[in-house]
Amino acid sequence: MNFISLSIIVALASYLVGAIPFSYFVAKYAANKELTKVGSGNIGAMNVRRATGSWAWFTVAMVLDGLKGLVPVILAGIIATRLGYDPRTLKAVALNFSVIGHNFSIFAWILTGKILSGKGLATGGGGLLGYEPMYLVFALLVGLPVIFLTKYLIAGQIAAPLLLPIYVYFVRKEDFLPILILCIVVLIRHLERLPDFLKGKEPKYFINDRKND
Repeated sequence: MNFISLSIIVALASYLVGAIPFSYFVAKYAANKELTKVGSGNIGAMNVRRATGSWAWFTVAMVLDGLKGLVPVILAGIIATRLGYDPRTLKAVALNFSVIGHNFSIFAWILTGKILSGKGLATGGGGLLGYEPMYLVFALLVGLPVIFLTKYLIAGQIAAPLLLPIYVYFVRKEDFLPILILCIVVLIRHLERLPDFLKGKEPKYFINDRKND
């Protein structure tokens, strides 16, 4: 199999794995609630917390979403190595398409009529863990302190993907383009909240009944 054909197969498979709306199913199972009709309406782990009132179910959803990024990346690397191709390139394909699947899920569209699903942070984090763990560490070292200092979740969610490509450019230039694409995909799903944040209307923290997560 040539590399282009293999890349297309990996991209499609990674998209389909990323598109599995685990948070939707967790909320249905744990609380019998339609996640798109609860809290922010977002199909993500934090909205599972709102739907279920449980940090345990939040953790389950977050881990499952993270695995959607981690597993395709690891498998892509293994397949590429066994077939004699550059594993890093194929892992980058898997990383980006798993996050695209999570953020724009065909399965969520079938279930709810809405293709916009998650924000890509947990899936992207899992993917980064499999692709290059130090990139995930950098993103956490940027995002978490920003959230702590500003008390705004969105501040950290935007700061990390804004700064990560710059960091990657200086430490490993060949990773810059795939990481830039990843960060753009994540940022796109946060743009809708940016006007409220800039106007000071974004509520601090994020636990209970936020309408714009």
